[in-house]
Amino acid sequence: MNNSGNILIVDDEEFIQLNLKNILSEENFNIFVENNGKSALSIIEQEQIDLAFLDLNLPDMHGLEVLKRIKQVQPEMLVIIMTGYASVESAVDAIKLGAYDYIKKPFKADAIKLITKLGFDALNLKRKVKQLEDERHKGKTLDSILGNSEAINEVKEQIKEYAKYETETVLITGESGSGKELAGMAIHYLSPRADKEFVEINCASIPDNLLESELFGYEKGAFTDASKAKEGLFEKANGGTLFLDEIGEMSLPLQAKLLRVLENKRFRRLGSTKDKEVNVRVIAATNKDLIKAIEAGEFRQDLYFRLDVLRISMPPLRKRGNDVELLANYFLHYFATKFGKNIQGFHQSALDTMKRYDWPGNV
Repeated sequence: MNNSGNILIVDDEEFIQLNLKNILSEENFNIFVENNGKSALSIIEQEQIDLAFLDLNLPDMHGLEVLKRIKQVQPEMLVIIMTGYASVESAVDAIKLGAYDYIKKPFKADAIKLITKLGFDALNLKRKVKQLEDERHKGKTLDSILGNSEAINEVKEQIKEYAKYETETVLITGESGSGKELAGMAIHYLSPRADKEFVEINCASIPDNLLESELFGYEKGAFTDASKAKEGLFEKANGGTLFLDEIGEMSLPLQAKLLRVLENKRFRRLGSTKDKEVNVRVIAATNKDLIKAIEAGEFRQDLYFRLDVLRISMPPLRKRGNDVELLANYFLHYFATKFGKNIQGFHQSALDTMKRYDWPGNV
């Protein structure tokens, strides 16, 4: 077993202390030993403990009370309860309070080694999952919006501010490729809604009749192919965020239905006569001039005002100064690593050319 970490032994019997310490000393563990609850709690307030062997019958306080305090101070710590045959019921109670497992006295060395290995395996897996989750969230927050220019830094400040207002709609405008969806993701993952769904849909990529069923769902028999009911994206995003990309391409009838949801927080599935309540933050994005679309009769003014509560205007790459060089080097190193190439960088003349280019497709 290659695991190493901090282990706390809490038992008032010296024989148990020595026995456990001898068994565990074969591995690369840092071992703390205490004979009462108060001193054990003092240790966990000073040291980061990975795993604890805790006796239920301590001289100064019950082991279950120690367990409760441990879970308050170090909730990630794994606690293995040690118990005699007469205390199995208490051990089960301990599991309900958050103990990892329990072991009966007297115990064998192999049993201690196995339960310790399984405990550290579980702990390491949990930490790995948390690391991946943190990286996933990090990849969808401000770190995913590369750049240090004044223009993009202003956007980042807006994102941090708007993330606090978890119910207000946001309208993100900007050219194609300017990072509107990244901004929408960042708002969501920095907001109190981060643990709920971020659901996105491109309104321009789906025919209007299909877009309606995607957004609102449908009941069985609502149309010819509706062999069973299906939830829509508003339901899927309930409690979270719905990102409507290319909102300017939505038809006027569908705009009216979207407006109703924004006003009343209610909608109906296709084929239903019952309203469903929904708690969704809507973030909309467009590369169109919606004011001109309103003047042309292509976009509802009342919907525009509902969407344009908070506004972010994504700057095009040509107005982001030295961000061009930063992005170029980022993608160079990314693809060089991906394809196993040893490329050190760009010639200055190439960088100068990139800075003069208009970048019509942005990133």
